[in-house]
Amino acid sequence: MTTTEDTKTFPITWDDPADAEQCWRFSAEHMPNAVPPLEFELGTHRFLEGFGWGMRPRQFNYFIYFAFGGDVNAPPPKATPDSVREAASQWRESVLPEILAHTERYRTTDFASMSNEDLIVEIEKLPELRYRSGQLHTMAISPHFAGMGLLIEAYKDLTGGDDLAAMRLVQGYGTKSFDAGAQLWRVGRIAGSIPLVRERLLAIESATALDTLAGLRAEPEAAPFVEALDAYLEEYGWRSNASFGTPTWFEDPAVPLTLLRTYVQTEGYDPSEEQRRLVEEREAFLRETLAALDDAGRARLTDALDAAVAVAPQLEDHNFYLDQRLFCMPRRLVLAAAQRVGLERPNDVFFLQSPELCDALQGKAERVNDLVRQRKGEFAHWQKQEPPSYVGATPPEGEPEAPAPARRSDSAMGGGLQLKGTGVSAGVARGPARVLHGLHQADRLRPGDILITPVTQPTWTPLFTVARAVVTEVGGMLSHTAVASREFGIPAIVNVRGATRLIKDGQLVEVDGTKGTITEL
Repeated sequence: MTTTEDTKTFPITWDDPADAEQCWRFSAEHMPNAVPPLEFELGTHRFLEGFGWGMRPRQFNYFIYFAFGGDVNAPPPKATPDSVREAASQWRESVLPEILAHTERYRTTDFASMSNEDLIVEIEKLPELRYRSGQLHTMAISPHFAGMGLLIEAYKDLTGGDDLAAMRLVQGYGTKSFDAGAQLWRVGRIAGSIPLVRERLLAIESATALDTLAGLRAEPEAAPFVEALDAYLEEYGWRSNASFGTPTWFEDPAVPLTLLRTYVQTEGYDPSEEQRRLVEEREAFLRETLAALDDAGRARLTDALDAAVAVAPQLEDHNFYLDQRLFCMPRRLVLAAAQRVGLERPNDVFFLQSPELCDALQGKAERVNDLVRQRKGEFAHWQKQEPPSYVGATPPEGEPEAPAPARRSDSAMGGGLQLKGTGVSAGVARGPARVLHGLHQADRLRPGDILITPVTQPTWTPLFTVARAVVTEVGGMLSHTAVASREFGIPAIVNVRGATRLIKDGQLVEVDGTKGTITEL
C-alpha cells in the first residue's frame, strides 16, 4: 500500500486541508487510466456522486480517487427473491426507458446549430444528467448483485458447491455486451464473403484503418459490407472503453475494423452455436442439480434461480445502455462547443476545464492552445505512472490492502511459470499469451491467443470471440471479465496482479479457469 508519504513520486496539493485527513482509494478495476480534466468534470465526477453511499470523487495527477462520507460497510437491505424480481420489473418499465430517452435527446439534438450562449447552458446542465445517471446506475446494478448473491447462497447451502458452479445456472441468457461481439462477428462473415473486402481487411492496420474504410466506401462491390458496418456502428459504436474523452468507435472505427481482420481469418466458430451449447449445458446442469435435492431444497433453489434469471442481463445491459451509449453520446455537445473556440484539434477540448470552455465560448479566454499543450504534457507524464492504491489518511481498519503481485512458483508441468488467481469461467485452454495494455492494441490479438490484460471493460467484448481464454490483473466473480467470459464459453482468471509483467508476450501458457491457474508450457 502506498500513501501520500511518497510525495516525490505522487505529489498532491490539497485544495481543502480537510481532504488530506481522509482516505482516498484508487480503483484499478473500474477507473484504471488517467483522464483529462473535462472528462472528469463533465463525465465522471457527478456520475460517481450519484451512486450514493456518500461517494466523493477527486482527481489527483489526472487519476480518479474517491472517498466515502457514509458507512460503506453498513449491510444493504436484506434482499429476497420477490424484491429482486420487483427491481427487475423497475429496470424494464422505468429505469431503461429513462436512459433511452436521455440518450435519444443527445443523439438527435443539433448542437452544431446552437448559439454559444445555448451551448453554455447545455454544458452547465450536463453534470446534473451525470448525477441522475449515477442514480440510475445504482438502481440497475444493485438488483443484479443481490440476485446473484441469493443464488450463490442457496446453491452453496444446498449442494456444498462453489460460486463458479452456481454461475453455470445463469449462463447463456445473453446480454447486449454479448450481442456487440456476436453482431460484429456477423459483419465479419459478410466481409469474408466479398473477395475485395476480405483482401483489404487482411492488409489493414490501425494506422491505415480509416483510409481503408474510405476506399471501401467508394467500391460498389463493398456496399453490403459498408451498410452492415454502418448499421453496427450506429447501434454498438457509441463506446470508447468507458471514456468520455476518447473518440468512440462511431467516430473512429479503427478498433472494430482491425478486429474484423481477425474475424475473416477465423473459421469454425459461430457465436450462435456457442450460445446454444451454453444453454444446453445450463439446462443439463440444472436438471442434475435439482434431481439431487429434496422438495424443500428444490423449491428454495428454483425461487432463487428465478429471481437471478430476471436480473441476469442487467449488469452488462446497463453497461451498454448507460455506461457506454448515454455516457458517450454527450460528446456531440462538447465537440460542437470545441469547434467554436479555436482549438488545434477538436478532442483537445477535454484538456480544458468546464469554466475555461465556457469562458472561451464567451470570447473571454486567451491562449487556450497553450494551456492544452501544457496539460497534455503533464497528462503524458502521469499516464505512464502507477498510481498509489491509497492517498491521504491511513486506510481504516478492515480496509483491504492492495493485493500482492502474483509471483512465479514451481509448476507440476516441468518447473515453469505458474501463477494463481481467481477462476471465474470454467475450462482449460492453451495458446500463446497476447499481452495487451489497452484496447488500442486490439489489432495484435490473433485467433487462439490467450488475452492477458490489466482489466477488461464492456468495449472489450468483441475480443472474446477471438481469444481462447482471458487473464486480468483485477476483477471478481461478477466483474465484466467474468460475466462476458462465461457468456462466450471461454476460461477466465482474474486477480492475477502483475500478470502483464510476469507473462511474456507470445509465451505458450495453459489457463485453467476452474482451478484459477496459469501455467507456462
